[in-house]
Amino acid sequence: MEENYLLAKKIVSKRFDEDNKFYPFFVLAIYGELTVFKNYKDFIEEIFDNVLIIISNKTINNTMLENNLDPEAFFNNDNSNEEIYKTEAISYCGYDCDFDGEKLKAVKTDPFIICTTFYNNSWEHLLAAFIHEFSHIIKGAINGCHISKDKNYSIFTTRCGLSIFKLIYDKNKNEFSQNVSYEILDEVINCAHTNDIINEILAIKDIIPDQEISNFLEILNKRYLEDTGYERASNSFKPLWRNNTFKTLINNNIVLGNINLIEEEFNKILGFNSLEKLNELLLKIDELDYSNLNHSKEMKKIKNIIIQMIQDFNQKTKVHIKR
Repeated sequence: MEENYLLAKKIVSKRFDEDNKFYPFFVLAIYGELTVFKNYKDFIEEIFDNVLIIISNKTINNTMLENNLDPEAFFNNDNSNEEIYKTEAISYCGYDCDFDGEKLKAVKTDPFIICTTFYNNSWEHLLAAFIHEFSHIIKGAINGCHISKDKNYSIFTTRCGLSIFKLIYDKNKNEFSQNVSYEILDEVINCAHTNDIINEILAIKDIIPDQEISNFLEILNKRYLEDTGYERASNSFKPLWRNNTFKTLINNNIVLGNINLIEEEFNKILGFNSLEKLNELLLKIDELDYSNLNHSKEMKKIKNIIIQMIQDFNQKTKVHIKR
């Protein structure tokens, strides 16, 4: 605990004075990140040194416009309707793409995190949102971008955790296409990591040596200090996160980008294409939730399929499940 706590203070102190109102906020957040992602401390320090952090009381859309960032380009949507940008935090790993008329080129810029208090101004909500987005960037820092090409195609690939985005240029047709894989599975895993980080922060509540940081943690309402993003999909996923075989497989490989290894090991246990099937089921839960169909027969059916998948995984791995 002490080593990570002191390192968190050292990292944050490079950017924020101790009398800054966000100093305790960032020390606790970075402490949690250092503890959960313990093998990647150098990357965590490098990211915090360089990431643009914007905490605003305006919407994400307006905050981006005020900081010369293009929300339409970021959200990949031509509709300027404010409802599309009704989100409370976003992050960007710093990989962009240029096209020179023949091929795609990768462009590296500094990452950013934007959090808004427009919809909820509590410290608890803000801390969980920041940790969630910072964790995304950690999981895109290594092997996060790749360009491949042959005589027919030029492909720009970015990775953030399990989620892989590909922009494909077909030279013969002079057309662009794109696809994303494992997006919802990556999100529910990131929510689980966020809650693991929060639990690590709460675990040091009574032994923090600095009064200001201790006082900040004391004012937080523990009932509301959790990541509730993608709630329905996350709740269906949680029993799998309690399986040590699965959790270790993810933690050992997700930051490094060993997605093929995760696929192979998971599918070896549950069968061909099982990880993709799990992602599709979680995505369907998220879509039904968005459409207010939480009590539909389809939702119940999909949840039962996931329950059975997790039970099969537990049985085949024969691990002790944390209660």
